[in-house]
Amino acid sequence: MLEVEDIQVPQITVVMTYFNNPEMMKIHLATWHTYPSKLRAMIQFIVVDDHSEVPLEIDEAVLNLTILRVDDDITWNLPGARNLGADYCKTDWFMITDTDMLLTAEMARRMLDLPRDDPNVIYNMKHQDACMLQHVGHSANMMYLTKELFWKCWGYDEDFSGSYGGQEGHLRSKLFREGGQRTLEHQVILINFGEDGSPRIVEDAKSSTPDMKTEEGLQRARNTSARLYNNTVGIKGTMRSRQWNENVLRFKWHVSQEFKYVHRY
Repeated sequence: MLEVEDIQVPQITVVMTYFNNPEMMKIHLATWHTYPSKLRAMIQFIVVDDHSEVPLEIDEAVLNLTILRVDDDITWNLPGARNLGADYCKTDWFMITDTDMLLTAEMARRMLDLPRDDPNVIYNMKHQDACMLQHVGHSANMMYLTKELFWKCWGYDEDFSGSYGGQEGHLRSKLFREGGQRTLEHQVILINFGEDGSPRIVEDAKSSTPDMKTEEGLQRARNTSARLYNNTVGIKGTMRSRQWNENVLRFKWHVSQEFKYVHRY
């Protein structure tokens, strides 16, 4: 881990999307505040509130924490919300994660210790069921990568907004096309509070997902995928004959809250 006397600028960023998950957010905040002082100073947290019914507001945080609010009410705007977090990110490396995935202090340390010399590496993190305590495997939607690689292919295609699924595979195809190299990381394991088929320890851990998993929503995602891929997917997911959509951040947004933290010896 980087050794410096004063940590003025975070080294990595964690981007998390949020939608009507206040109880789960309390767990995140409580956990992040257990990080040792130096560790907290080395990480920037960006939480993108994707137009929740009650806007996310934090009373106080001894963290580097930014809350962004999407002003437009767009159904299942996960691609846009993640693009916003990646755009606002100021560090070279960042991790994309969901609200139901918890990053403990030990796992944050391990993530900081991962090599960051190759800008084309894409780390996919493992996750563990919070209830069953079993390792579920690697999640395609938890990526730790460089901002440079992410924007080289214009991030998530926001044509997927409004439907459930499809955006992850499409993004991976673009990343691989730009030279991205996927690495399945086994040492960094997040705790999953929203695993399908497991009891809910936190009721709002995955509050918006079931509403989108309708046949209509899934079919819309399939139709979008077919159009964007042009029905041709090459070996290892590389994409053919499709111009990438550079129209991102198709909504109004604002900075809701910002907290800064500096570690000093």
